[in-house]
Amino acid sequence: MAKRMNGTEAHSKTQNLIYDGKTIHNDLDKAHFFANSFSKISSDENYSSTFRSYKRQIEQQEEDQNSIENEIIETGKIR
Repeated sequence: MAKRMNGTEAHSKTQNLIYDGKTIHNDLDKAHFFANSFSKISSDENYSSTFRSYKRQIEQQEEDQNSIENEIIETGKIR
């Protein structure tokens, strides 16, 4: 901010990334790299099989509950 107030323009260039011995130069490739990395980190494959089974069970219960709530809203009737 101080440089801008003095009339000096400061342009910061983003750094290149090096992954697996390859340099990633442009912003779009960097965005894809980060998206893929975050996707891998968040993957269910990182969980134990016991936790994945529990997670599927909870998600199915939530889906069933949402389905019931949507039916009530659409029909105005409780099962």
